Amino acid sequence: MSLRFEKTYQIAADLDLVWECIADADTCSLWQGGDCTIGTSVGEEVSIFGGSVTGKILAIDEEKLLKYSWRGDSWQEDWEDSTVEYRFVEGDGEVSVTVIHDKFPNEKERESHALGWDTYFFEPMIEFITESME
Repeated sequence: MSLRFEKTYQIAADLDLVWECIADADTCSLWQGGDCTIGTSVGEEVSIFGGSVTGKILAIDEEKLLKYSWRGDSWQEDWEDSTVEYRFVEGDGEVSVTVIHDKFPNEKERESHALGWDTYFFEPMIEFITESME
């Protein structure tokens, strides 16, 4: 059985802005405070958090789904890449984003990333979205 993390975040914003924060390299770079590279087609590169996480686009369906491989720069060479999938659903004045991070190499990495999704990804992204809507 694969080690995975799954959580849904409710974000009070338009779908296009939420999508840009996750799937557009320039917008992602703004709220992360470091250079991001996010391809727009399957097989293209992903590099977020200033290059500390890298991967390749595995699936993309604009404003609905984004999936890419994920490899932390501190991961051991013999560890398989994990995968991250975002599913977007627009609701009444908000967007539900479900993140599914799968194939962790061990429980310690799963637990660390479960906290990291809140602290380093969604909390600062939601703060950026809130400030940009004011």
